[in-house]
Formats: sequence, structure tokens, C-alpha cells
Amino acid sequence: MTSNDKYARIIASIANNGIMKHDLDAYDYDCIGFNYQLTDIQAALAIGQLKNLDKNNEKRRLNAKIFRNLLKDTDIQLQCTDKATKHSYFYLTGLLPKNLSNQRDEFLDLVKSFGVPIKKLYPLALTEITLLRGMIKQDCPVAQDITKKMFNVYVNPGLDREDIEFMAKVVKKAYEIIKANSYNR
Repeated sequence: MTSNDKYARIIASIANNGIMKHDLDAYDYDCIGFNYQLTDIQAALAIGQLKNLDKNNEKRRLNAKIFRNLLKDTDIQLQCTDKATKHSYFYLTGLLPKNLSNQRDEFLDLVKSFGVPIKKLYPLALTEITLLRGMIKQDCPVAQDITKKMFNVYVNPGLDREDIEFMAKVVKKAYEIIKANSYNR
């Protein structure tokens, strides 16, 4: 607790991963921070949920597979894994095609406007965040390009096939609208 606004901002940033302006979607950091946000009650619940981990991960993999199948006729690239691995799919990450990278935020807003949750993912490359800018002398054009196109869709185990089908339909619809608008610019 402090009455000093400067110290309050610094402390809040450190306690929230070092994120500036308390904007989690910005993913911009001005200091090294921590993520010690798990309470004792949450830890107890998490321990109890470990017995469901394999079942929940299998459901996430199934949901990701359904999502990929429903969007396979678009130019959206969705992450996939090597057959020798088992991904847990906390999220399913997607990339818009390069020609739509400037419309990523517009695409995300459109998806959300149809009532489907979607998440911006790392909008800045490490060379672009405030904390490291100037410390790294090398430009990273591939990372900078990818961060402008990335997003996450939800595939959590609480979603059933109908949910995933609806979400994929909305993502596809928003993609088609953004794609059509890009041709008219």
C-alpha cells in the first residue's frame, strides 16, 4: 500500500508480469515482473483437477482437430503438431495470411462482435517490447511479421462439438468479410 502513484504503478507492473499500463492484451513490458497470482484455494482446486488432465487434454486435441477441419478451406494457418507428440492445446493458435496482417485487430473485433471469444496473441516481437528495445541490435523481421498475424481460439474441454462448429463458422465468416474488405481497399 502506498499513496505514491509512481510506486503504485511500478509495484502493480512487477506483480503483473511487468506489463505496462495494466493492459494484458498489449503484451508490452517495461520491467521484469512476476506471476504469483495463484491462491491457495486455486492450488487446491488445481490439484484435484489433475485426475482429469489426460481426459481434458484429449478433449482439447479433439476440439482443435474439429476446428482445423472446419477451417481447412481458408488461408488461415492453424497450428498442428508432429505425430510423435501430444499437444495440450491450451489454445489453438492461428495465423492470418500475410496480406491480412494489418487487419488482424479488425478481424478479432469482428469475431468478438458475433459473440465468439478470440484472443490476440503476442502483438509485439521481443525486439519491440519496451524493456528490450535498444538492447537487441538485430531486427527480427520474421518474428515481427508473425506477431502481426497471430491469434488464439478457444478449444477448452468444456466446449462441445456444436460450440466448436459455431465458433469456427464465425471465424470463417469474419475471415471472409475481412478478406473481401481487403480487396476493396
